[in-house]
Amino acid sequence: MALLTAPFILLLASVFLTLRANAQQPPLPGQTVQFRTGLSDDTFPSMIIPPATQFDNIQSTGPTGGCLTASNNADGAPVVIEMCSAPTPGNSWVVPNGNNAAGALKIFGNKCLDVTDGINTDGTRLQIWICASGNTNQLWEPEFGSVGSIQWAGKNKCVDLTDGNTTRCRFGPAIRRTRTRFGE
Repeated sequence: MALLTAPFILLLASVFLTLRANAQQPPLPGQTVQFRTGLSDDTFPSMIIPPATQFDNIQSTGPTGGCLTASNNADGAPVVIEMCSAPTPGNSWVVPNGNNAAGALKIFGNKCLDVTDGINTDGTRLQIWICASGNTNQLWEPEFGSVGSIQWAGKNKCVDLTDGNTTRCRFGPAIRRTRTRFGE
């Protein structure tokens, strides 16, 4: 599996996502969940994601596509976007605790999506790190529905994809951005 070289950056901005599959029905474990990075401003009906659901991919529906992927399973490994392939340990994420509940976004069983050094500044990069109970750098509040987000818990900052494939995730102020919507 080839990774694209440019990883994600965590920007202090809102990432609005809509997770949906199978004609507006909640996705089942093992399904691909996609996120929109296109320019469309359409919205979708709300839905509930079951708690601690594992997805094979979290995939962009923008023109360049790509899947949210941990480049490897080492602490500090960057989170990148790569072309989607068959499910692998590097792109199979467990979504925390259902709608609007703070929790860890897990991968590799014991690694979590992590804000590097807890830096609350535009351009801070996403990485994975061993999960630690109560680590505020790893607490996320996913909001699923018509326009949702993965917000850094209590910080009013959300994961944001800059320009599609070959870019890093970033985060910034929680504002509506059509290019960062998640959907099918």
